[in-house]
Amino acid sequence: MLRRPAVGLLRCSRRQCPLLARRLSSAQLAHALRPFYFVVHPDLFHQYPDFKNVNEGSLQFLQAHLDKLLNSKRVAPSTVTFYVRDVEQKGNRAQAAPAPVQIALAPDLKRTVRTVLEQCRLPTTYLDSLPAGQSGRPARPRRPTPPLDDLFAEMGAEPEAPPQRPEMTLFTWLARTGGETRRRAAASARTRAEIGRLRAALVSRLHLSAMEWRCGWGAEHFRGCLRSFDTLVNHHPDVSELLRDKTVVFGNESGVSLDGHLILNSGEVITNWISVIRRCADDKLYLQKVPHLQRALSRHLRDIQVVHRKFQPITMVTSYEQQLRRLVTSMGDFWGSHGYPRSWPDKLSHLQLVVESESGPLFLSPMGQIIAPSSCPPSLLVRYITDCMVEAEQKLEEYTRLSHDETAVTAECAAALGLRRLEKQDNILPQQMLACCRRLLAHRHRLAPVLTDWRISVAHYYAVDGDGACTLPWDWLD
Repeated sequence: MLRRPAVGLLRCSRRQCPLLARRLSSAQLAHALRPFYFVVHPDLFHQYPDFKNVNEGSLQFLQAHLDKLLNSKRVAPSTVTFYVRDVEQKGNRAQAAPAPVQIALAPDLKRTVRTVLEQCRLPTTYLDSLPAGQSGRPARPRRPTPPLDDLFAEMGAEPEAPPQRPEMTLFTWLARTGGETRRRAAASARTRAEIGRLRAALVSRLHLSAMEWRCGWGAEHFRGCLRSFDTLVNHHPDVSELLRDKTVVFGNESGVSLDGHLILNSGEVITNWISVIRRCADDKLYLQKVPHLQRALSRHLRDIQVVHRKFQPITMVTSYEQQLRRLVTSMGDFWGSHGYPRSWPDKLSHLQLVVESESGPLFLSPMGQIIAPSSCPPSLLVRYITDCMVEAEQKLEEYTRLSHDETAVTAECAAALGLRRLEKQDNILPQQMLACCRRLLAHRHRLAPVLTDWRISVAHYYAVDGDGACTLPWDWLD
């Protein structure tokens, strides 16, 4: 099924990293994480929409983390949260509610996989069976993986109400943090003003389409990147023509994105940026191949729309082209010996398919897009499309309708409260953003004097960053 050989991980000696002495392949990775997907898959949390959205975003983040490790890229340690069903509590409804689990993602592959399984109380028998560089002590006995029928039967049980977070009203939180938020915003005002001037000057001078910040660091780091970029173009004027009409994005990777934007890693030095800029013409060759591969895959699946995931992280075009080519090849081989299901209509152009990395799960997103890993067996993908065809169409229609309302209500809310910026995180659905904004509007007379000139992001939690931008949960209490 998988034709690509095992890919190298981080470089280290056997003595330093015994767990990495043998490299994991993508097939081994998918097999090791199979029990994990069965307890966190978003499709299994219909009774808990919030938990479903959290798991979808966390799976996407974990998938990106594993892909970088599979491709020998450096990653920073990070933490994700999953809601997990306890598969050991079969038949006990009082204990069946999903529980949040914090998982620390390590900068090496095998340790990350082991941590994911152990934190979710899942067996690591398969991982232990893989040859290791050293065997200092015998592996601890592990409980066997439960049968899939029992696993899904437990997931389909009706659990009690999920645990509630500590109650805190929006007004209580604003009273506690409002002063600190304003202090941080005032302290970063000069930095943000300088960022505006530097960005406008560079866009005008280099004839750029735009300059964006997609890194997650604060304003100080963004200003430093803009200053370094200004130094680069001053000392290397030959790159100016290569940058004309491009969108430059400071992110966590380097290369050309699926949108055709030039991505510069904010943590790299100027010399690396120069190399990326000068080879962007080569990366654009991959960009030209993508539409042809998308059309080929679409033809294999009766004109289904092959699109990108809504609100996805930055995707490098070189990686996407390889993923797309892999699925196109396997689908072509499959249709050579199989026909279309009889239940399929003549066209599937009303559905959307998103192809992602080889190690992710196959699932239906809340927006109605079918998310498929490039390593997905064609027979499994065809069966999944058949099963979720009606639900996918309904979700797509609902998302399209609500998105128009969301845009209008968000703009109205920002204007009524005098906000400098009002946005949402990627895992917030349109109906959740609509509910949040309408409730903010209902309290506009009380909130407007407090929130004027604030920068607000809607998510699932409260937070204030170092620059004075604040985050609110969409379902805040009043």
